[in-house]
Order: sequence, then C-alpha cells, then structure tokens
Amino acid sequence: MVWFLVMDFLFPKDKLRVQPFSEPLKRFKIQVNKAEITVSDLKQKIKDIQKYPDDQPLKLYFTIENRKGFSHVMLTQDVILSNVFELVQDCEKELLFDFAESYIVTISPKTKTNQDPVTVELKSLEIDELEKNVMLHFYVATEIKFYRCDLMSNQVLPITTSSSLKKTLTSYSCDLVFETPGQRSLQLQTSSQLPQEDTLTMSASSDFKSKEVFDVFISYCWADMNIVELFYAELKTSFPQLKVWKDNKGGMTSDVYTAMPQGISTSKIVMAFFSEAYFKSENCNREIKYAADLKKNIMPVHLSNDNVPNLVALRDEFPAPFFITAGKLYHELKGTDATTDQWKNLIHNTYKEVCGKGSLSSVDPTLAPLYLWLRPVDFSKDYASFEEEYVPGTRLQVIDSLNAWRVTDERAMFMHGAAGTGKSLVVYSLRVNLPKEQYVLGAMFICKHNDARKSDPLVLISSIVYELCQTLGGEFKRHVEAEKALDDQRVKENKQSILKVPIVAFETLVVDGLMKLTSNNKTVLIIIDALDELKRKERHSILTILSDTCKKLPPWVKVFTTGRPEKDIFQALQLMSPFMLDISDKSNLEDLEKVINTKLSNYWKTILPNSIESKCCSELQKKSAGLFIFACNMCKHIINKKLDPDSALKAIQGLEPGTDAVYKTILEYQFHDRDFNMEVSEKLRVFKRVFSVLLGLKKPLSIVHLANVGNLIYSEVESVVSDCRSILKFENGIISVLHKSVKDFFYDKSRSGTEFQIVAIDSQLAVQCLKILATNLTRNMSGLDSTKFYNKENLAQLPALNDDILYALEFWIQHYLTGFQTASSAIQEVMIQSLHNFVTSVLPFYLEALLLISNLSYVFPAIEIIKYLFSKFEQQTDDMKIILSLLNDLKFIGFNFRNQLLASPLQVYNHALIGVPQETKYFEQYSHLVTARITIGAEKNWGPLTLTGHSSMVRSVAFSPDSRTVVSGSEDQTVKLWSVETGECVKTLAGHSLSVRSVAFSPDSRTVVSGSEDQTVKVWSVETGECVKTLAGHSLSVRSVAFSPNSRTVVSGSEDQTVKVWSVETGECVKTLAGHSLSVRSVAFSPNSRTVVSGSEDQTVKLWSVETGECVKTLAGHSDAVNSVAFHPDSTTVVSGSGDHTVKLWSVETGECIKTLAGHSDSVNSVALSLRTVVSGSNDQTIKLWSFETRNCVKVQNLAGHDGIVFSVAFPDYSPRLSFLDLLTNKLDCGLQKQGNMSRILLGIMGKCVQWHSHLTQRQ
Repeated sequence: MVWFLVMDFLFPKDKLRVQPFSEPLKRFKIQVNKAEITVSDLKQKIKDIQKYPDDQPLKLYFTIENRKGFSHVMLTQDVILSNVFELVQDCEKELLFDFAESYIVTISPKTKTNQDPVTVELKSLEIDELEKNVMLHFYVATEIKFYRCDLMSNQVLPITTSSSLKKTLTSYSCDLVFETPGQRSLQLQTSSQLPQEDTLTMSASSDFKSKEVFDVFISYCWADMNIVELFYAELKTSFPQLKVWKDNKGGMTSDVYTAMPQGISTSKIVMAFFSEAYFKSENCNREIKYAADLKKNIMPVHLSNDNVPNLVALRDEFPAPFFITAGKLYHELKGTDATTDQWKNLIHNTYKEVCGKGSLSSVDPTLAPLYLWLRPVDFSKDYASFEEEYVPGTRLQVIDSLNAWRVTDERAMFMHGAAGTGKSLVVYSLRVNLPKEQYVLGAMFICKHNDARKSDPLVLISSIVYELCQTLGGEFKRHVEAEKALDDQRVKENKQSILKVPIVAFETLVVDGLMKLTSNNKTVLIIIDALDELKRKERHSILTILSDTCKKLPPWVKVFTTGRPEKDIFQALQLMSPFMLDISDKSNLEDLEKVINTKLSNYWKTILPNSIESKCCSELQKKSAGLFIFACNMCKHIINKKLDPDSALKAIQGLEPGTDAVYKTILEYQFHDRDFNMEVSEKLRVFKRVFSVLLGLKKPLSIVHLANVGNLIYSEVESVVSDCRSILKFENGIISVLHKSVKDFFYDKSRSGTEFQIVAIDSQLAVQCLKILATNLTRNMSGLDSTKFYNKENLAQLPALNDDILYALEFWIQHYLTGFQTASSAIQEVMIQSLHNFVTSVLPFYLEALLLISNLSYVFPAIEIIKYLFSKFEQQTDDMKIILSLLNDLKFIGFNFRNQLLASPLQVYNHALIGVPQETKYFEQYSHLVTARITIGAEKNWGPLTLTGHSSMVRSVAFSPDSRTVVSGSEDQTVKLWSVETGECVKTLAGHSLSVRSVAFSPDSRTVVSGSEDQTVKVWSVETGECVKTLAGHSLSVRSVAFSPNSRTVVSGSEDQTVKVWSVETGECVKTLAGHSLSVRSVAFSPNSRTVVSGSEDQTVKLWSVETGECVKTLAGHSDAVNSVAFHPDSTTVVSGSGDHTVKLWSVETGECIKTLAGHSDSVNSVALSLRTVVSGSNDQTIKLWSFETRNCVKVQNLAGHDGIVFSVAFPDYSPRLSFLDLLTNKLDCGLQKQGNMSRILLGIMGKCVQWHSHLTQRQ
C-alpha cells in the first residue's frame, strides 16, 4: 500500500499544492521558500510530516494543469525547482505536485538462465504486483513462486506475504529470485526420438570456399534479352569493376529457390526489367518475390517502346510486382541507343545504388577523412525496417514528456520498459515526428545484441560524433577535424587513439565540440536505443557518460536513451529523469489497437464492425496485454501463413499470455504442416541445425554466407528461413532474429522445451571459421602494387573481402575461446588440429588480411587467448607447441614491424619476413615466401620487445594487477601507460613539473599514483588519464609511492626523511611517519594492510603501524643506503636491496635478518617478491632470480652489451580472472634501458619468464 501526505500552511504567497499520487481528495498545501527550495528539501518535508524513515525512497512529480505535456513529470535530484516555478505565473493555482513511495527490487530466476537480472520499481508491496513484473520481463505465464536467498546463511525462504517481501527488500544480504513449475511443451509427432548430434559433425556441407558475391542481379525475361544484353555490355564497359549476375543459360523452368537463389541473395541490388513479358513470366514473378522476401534493394526499370502498354495499364493487370516495388523510383529505358542521356543516367544510377549509403564513394568528400577515422555505423537498413513496422500516428506520447523534460536543466533521460513493449518504435516515432520548430535530431544510435559493431560502446561514440558532424557541420565539424589531426599524431607516436576510450572520446569530441556552439533556441537531441543490447562487460563506460559526463553538455543538448532495466543499467541511471513505458497506460493500449487494426486490415482489406475480422483484432489486443512484440509477431504469423479470419481467430484464442506463446504457435504451425513432405524429426533436425548457427553468430549474415560459416546446406537454410519469416528480420538479404527475446526463448530450455532448445555451437563455428580462412586466404588477395604504400584511405577503396571471410577474420577467436572451454576432450582435439592446420598453412596470409581491413590489433588478443587456453594442459602435444611457437613469432612480428606493416599489407612478405630471426618456427615454415634474405648479421632468435615513447630517462615502472598494463615514470615529467598486449602507449599522463621518480598501480588496476621531484604525489584515473587528486605536503622530492591493498590509501617516501600516509578520497595526509635520519628511498604496504615498510639512505629498514603511525621495528644490517623494499605476499617477510651489493630477507615478527643474498657486484637498485621467487636488479647490469625457499640464486639474466644499469624490477599481481598468463609458470620482470638518446622499456623472453629490462647511465 502507498501512504500519502496531506499538508497545509499559513502563508499563501509561498504555498505549493501537494497530493498523494492521483488522489486529489487528499490534496493539501505546503509552505516553501521558492527561491531556495530544492527537490531534496521538498521530499524531506513530505517525509517529516508523513513520518517516513529518512531512507525511504520517494518519487516526486509535477503537473502544470491545463497544459499538454506537463502531466506527472518526474523531478530528479538535479532539477532546479526555481526553473519549474518560472514555467507558470501562479505556482499555487497552476502547479500540482504528486508523490509516492518507491519500492525498487532486483529480480532474477532461481536457476541459472541466459537472462540477466532486471531491476524494477513496484507500485505497491503486493505479491500480485511482483508477479506482473516477472511475467513482463521474463515471459513466464504460469504459477510463480518467490524466494529470498540469504547471502550470509545460504538459506532459501519462500516469500508469500507483503511483510516477507518488504523484509527482503530492506535487507542488503538477500536476493529475490523466482521459479516456475514449467510451461507447456510442444508435442511433436515424430517417428523416432531425435538423437543428440555431435557438435562438429552435424552438418552435411564440406565446401569451405567462399561463394562469389555480386553487385547487381539482373532479373529479366528472355523475351527482352537483346536490350538487357546491350545494357549489360554498357554497364560493364562503364564500370568494369562491378560484378553482375545475369542468367545466360536461358529457358529457366525450375523453381528460383533452386535455380538462382545465390545470385539474388548475394547481390547488393536487384535490377528488375519490367515488361509485359516479365509480368507474365512465372519465374520472373518468383524472382522478384524472393528478392522482396529477403528485403533486397530492388531497382525497377520499365522497358518501354511504342508497342507496349504504359505503366498504368500494366499495373492494373499485374498488381503484384508493382505492390512489391511501391514507393521506389522507376527508371525508364526506351530504345537501343546507349548514347542517350536516359541510358547514361540509368548506368550511373545503377553504380550509385551499388555503392549505397554508408560506403566511402557515397560519403560527402568533405567528410570522407572523418568517415575513415570514425568508421560510423550505417543505420539506413534499420530505419527502412522500422518504417515498414511503424504505423503512423502511434507512439507519440513520449513527445509530451520530452517537451516537459526539455525545459529542465537535466541533460539525459532514460525510457525503460520490458522487452517487447515497443521502445524502439517510440524511438523511430521520435525520428519522424519530432517537432522541427523545437528540435534538431543531432544523432541516433540503435544498439543490436547480434551485431558486434552495433553493440560496441566505442563504435557508438564514433557514430554519434560522425552524425553530429553531418547534422551540425560548421564549428563542430572543425573541432572534430582538429582533434583528428591531434589523434593522428598520437597514433604516429605509438600512443593510443582517443577513440579507444569512450569517456575520453565523448568528452573531447562531443562535449568540447558542442560547448563551442551557441544555441539557436532549438534543442539538439541525441538518441541511443536499446542500451541493454550493448556488450555487458563494456557498457559501463556508456553508463558513466550518461550519468556523469552528460552533465557537462550545454543546456540545449539532450540525450534520450532507452533500454530494459537490467540491474547495472538501472543502478547507474536511476537518478536520471525516467520515462517508464507502462503497457497498461491508456495511450499505449490505443496505439496497440491501431497497430493491430492497420496490419490486419492491410491483409484482409476491410474490417467491418462485429465481423470475424473485428473479433480477431479485439481478441489479439486482449491477449497481447499491452505487449507490442506479442501483437506484431502474431500479425506477421497470420499474414505469412495466409490464415483466413476463422483460422486466425482460433489461433489467437488458443494463445497463452506472454510472448513465448506466439513463438510456440509459430513453431506448431511449422512442424504440423500437412503439406510438408519431410519427416517431422528430420525437419526438426534441419531447423535446429540452421537456428543454432543463426543464433550463434556474432553478426548477421546473408543466407549464402550464413550457410558457409555454419557449414550448412544452402537449400536447407533457405527452407528454414522461408518457413520462419514471422520471427526473422531481413535487411537487404541479411538475416537476423526479429527480437532479442527470440534468442532468449530458444536458448532457455524451461521456455522452449527440450525438443526446441538451441545449444550454443561455438566449437563448430570456430572450426568452420578456421577452415574458411585456410581455404580462401592467399598471398596478395587484393592485387596490391608491391611498389606502393597504402594508408587507411587507400585500403578503404579496395574491393571488400567476402562477408564470410570478414566474419571469420573477426570472430574465429571469440568462438574458439567460448567453444574450447566447454568442449569435450575429443572436440578439443579437433579444434587444436584445425588451428594447427591454419597456423601452418596461411598465417602470413592471415596477417595480410587483417592489414587489408585495417585491423592489425585483432592479432594480439587472439594470441593471448590461445596461450591462455593451452596453458591449462599439464602436457602439451607437439601440435600445441607448434601453434604456440608460430603465434609467439606472429606477436613479435606485429610488435616489432608494426610501422612497416601499416605502410602496406605486402610488407608481410618483405620487411616482416626478411627480418624474422632465422631459427624461429615462423621463418622455417614460411621462408619460401620471402622476397630477399639477410646473409650477414641475421638474427637467430627474437630479442626483447621495445616500447618507445619517453624523451628522457625512465625512473620507475610497475605492472597493473591484471597484468594488462605497464606504467612508467620518467625524467621527461610524464607518466605513461603501456599495453602489454600490443606495446602501444595507451595514455600519457602529464601534470608533474619535474622528474617522476616513482609510480604504482592500485590493486583494482583503475588508478595510478606517481611521486615526483616537484614534491607532490598525483593520483590518476587509468580510464580517462585525468589527474583526480594532487597530494601536497612533502618539502623535498618524493622518491617512492605505493597503494594500500584496498586502494583507499597511498603511502609516500621523500627526501625530507618522512613517510606520509594519504587518503585517496579526500587527498588529506592522515599520518606522517617520522624517524629516518636521511632520505627515504622506498616504501611499501604489507598485503594485510596493517604495516608500512620503508628503506632509507640511513642504511635502515623501518616497519610502521598503519593504525598508530608508530615505528614498530627498525631493521639494521645494511652497510649502505637501502634502495628498495618489498613485502612477501604472506606479509611475514620483507626483502630489501642496498648499495652494499646485497639483498636481505627480514622476519616481520622478530625483526631479524633471515638471510643475506650475496652475488651482485654493484649496488642493488630494485627488489621484488612473488610467492616463490625474489628478483633483484643491479648496477652490475644483471637481473638475478633467487629461490625464496632455498635462498639460492636460480637464474641470472646478464644484460652486458647494453650501456647502463638495471634500476627497476617488478612482478605482476596475477589474477586468474583477468590475466591470460599462467600463474605458476609465467613470471614478469620489469626494468628500463637507456641507449643513446632513447629511453625504452623492453619486454624479452627468458624461458618461461617475460622480462622487462631497464638500463640507466647513472645511479639514482
């Protein structure tokens, strides 16, 4: 039950009317100071009088009476109430405030499914209200049981009353889950039980050759062959690069579904040469219908002459082709004189149609450089699909809320609702109905779960930036162009592009660019649809942009976004202005009625009152219960199956509540089709084979490429696609499921049942991708000139690789990772053999192909993933060793020859093969491809990997705990972040005014701390590169810094002889530890956070209590300055390195020296400890590895030959959740080098040990 407040005060001039939500009889007035009152103040007044607890969530709304669009507009914390008061002349008479309690609950299934938890707001603490939300968000329609899972005691208790529900909602240690006893399964009449099929042998096709694709498919009747032949010849003469499919055999009598499907499905456009003979031809009609089924781009051409009827007469006699091409521009072709303007225009228009929107040739030349830099997504096909679904005059209610929100100071609005409530149609309605006198649609992005680019946050930001350049142009475009020039320079310097960090890209390009503009009294609207379909692990950056960064936008820029209220989305955006799409809302039900009536009246032509047709519409509206997806899917099913009104009514009346019921009805029709001559079990087997590929793809493909990637028989794919059109979407031949809920339905056995459950087949898709690459990749596959260089612009102009090859290049590794981890040992053997065949046959061609598509970066994560998967084997086979050896060589090639490779893909066979060490497996395998050889001075094996970027001596380095990043601090006053995977400098952190002497990562890898000779300590955000805190207090140079294990505290040691402990949150110095008599050179936290250790030039090591700030022990024994200290992971031992050439191990408990490790011949500058190993770096140009257990030196890495000393060493803090490197066998050491004038960080291989060497020309 919702409790409400009634208020009245004495002073009329400052009175506001307040009432419980929609209860005018309880309306009272409240006195306020309008100049100072805030939303929080007003809520608190309500809580005080109503006697709500302070932590009770409360929703507050305002209504401007008698004004459209200002009904129940929610007030968030950021709304300035004085701006609301300015909207009216008399606040007391015109303004009305409503309030209600808010109950927020996160719901998830009790048993693990593929569905994510969702967070909803309950209108009341009633079990019925909870059931409604579960039915809406999880598509269940049977009896639902609720439980509270106590995370502390692991108890699972039923929730049956409002009080037990409230107890769950108010407990931070309880989760709310539900279960259902199960739903109706489909009963199939099969002659035998469908067997379980082997994942890698369930398909019949064995042809891995990529099928030829075409630009143009010419559909014509043989009676018009002469003029079509002439057109074909002229088209090929004008544009010889075009691939044109034209039937030259003649006399086609077979079904188009077996005769010419690949030509139609793989062509960009279908040219239909209309004539009277064409319309009378059964096969021509089949061709154009098939093209229409696939939503191909059809270009109608009317062949006219003096002896044929005009178009109007033909349309009356043959309506079907004209219905298919309704709304398209007709081209007329008359006579056989190809020199006429009519002929020339048609040929050039054909080429323009082939290029299409979104291709470089169709881009405004002034935007082409930005297009190539930003690589935006083209949504024209999505808009065309929405246009087909949208019923004019519907989904307009959000515009009223938008108008009300427009006058607030808020920048972002979140419209949430369950899947299938019509959110995307609301977004499309905004696109076509947005009042142009008030708004400018700046940019729009539609997230898609089954499209890698449309679900990528990086692509989202880039696409928004590009569309804003198109829409706004002028100063905004010039700003982006200037930032592109700076970014190009960054990339040339081997630094990370700003486009790789969504938050930075949005703030630098969007916010800063828009801030340079002035308002023209219109609101610029940016729309992001379907947030929940962004990649879950990566969308946090977009949520941060919406909740925080958008506040920096100018007030005349608004961001409107939609999505399901999944837990992370709701929690991030709950303080934003919301608009919940309520399926029971009157306007929603009116829209649904209009949609159903429009779609079915278009099919049945007329719907008379009280007719069967009318009853179908009303029954479907009732069954839909406000869900658009339910109604639209059922309408599609009725139309595709050509049901008469009686059959349709019977089908509708048999529907159960929920979206799943429609999917089950569609499946029942498909598998109970009496005219189908295939055994039901075989038909089901084919269906599951096709859908397992269709649902498993990371990106939608055309039929022909889907068949090849899935190792399917083409005719079977066509058959299933044809039968299941009701739940599929077609965009110019590209096939995908109609809605994410379709995928959820088939993957969830509790919803689809055992017979229809689709199981992921990543192992099969991985193997097939590798076979496609091994079969189709060749040397110089794009016919490049070996004497030329090719930049991104040049490569973008080349003929594109086929979609199945592009898919395999991009996604084989994702399928391999998922499939290998869940595969049986027998399947794993098949996957290993496929990978072995790939790396031993086409690895250079693979590298060339990645360069052709400007994605060299794909190679690095792929290599690390394979290393990670194979590291799980105690005994690696010979094939696995060969794979790892070749992939390791490939990483060195991509790393060491990066600049040469980016100059031309053919450098794969020149610099990048000539320079490969001659004793490597890669050179042994592929040396026959080399164009020349080094005969003198050739390297035998790989040296260290080199990271170049600092302009002066590097003083300190550290690994991130997730092992993905290295941080370095230099005398050039900068801190740099480096990708371990690619060797790129991903960020340069500038802000210190003198040399940076020490750097460290926080344990969560999100923050870096640096200490400098400028006497300050700085804390940096790894994600944005911004300095978030400057800690000032030392009076001399800061020599050492370290984070506490909980990331909340930083410790620093200085030449002022003190150690300081700082709060990261406040930036305050919470303790100063004084006791050393000379400069403090090194500090570290114990892993248990209780103790700080410091090493000093006074030759002592001190242990300090973090709690009291007292020195609890002084460890004396060194005879020279202590340069470095570190804790053992168990906090019981400290290691120190000194100028006396020794390394000492100390007991934390007793303060005694346990062992002195002697062996260095000069000062020890740096030490580090892992569980079993001590590493030390010295002026004697060696890195020594010592066994922690035996205290003996087990390995010496001699760096003689380099002019310098080892200054800094470090072990990464391995995490099995984050790192691909094996915890036990791979150890990383870190250091520096100075060679000539170039300071470098080096990565080298020493057995199973990865080393980062550091050389300095002088002592610290």
